[in-house]
Amino acid sequence: MKVQVYAMLKDYFNEEMTMDTTGIQNASDLIVKLSELNPKAEAVLKRCRIAVDMKFVSGDYKLNTHDTISIIPPSSGG
Repeated sequence: MKVQVYAMLKDYFNEEMTMDTTGIQNASDLIVKLSELNPKAEAVLKRCRIAVDMKFVSGDYKLNTHDTISIIPPSSGG
């Protein structure tokens, strides 16, 4: 699956990566896997929203190998 990260997450990961789907069944599993890859990003990842093919999904959303996943950190502004 293709994973894209934005904003501050680019400090911890490549902007776009291809992930091995072993052990990743849903969106929450993906966050856990990314936290294992870079523990320094865990606090930010816990607050992120996940979008699959441009639509926000919940943590229990079942992921597929062909999905394009966006990990979007919280932002503020006006």
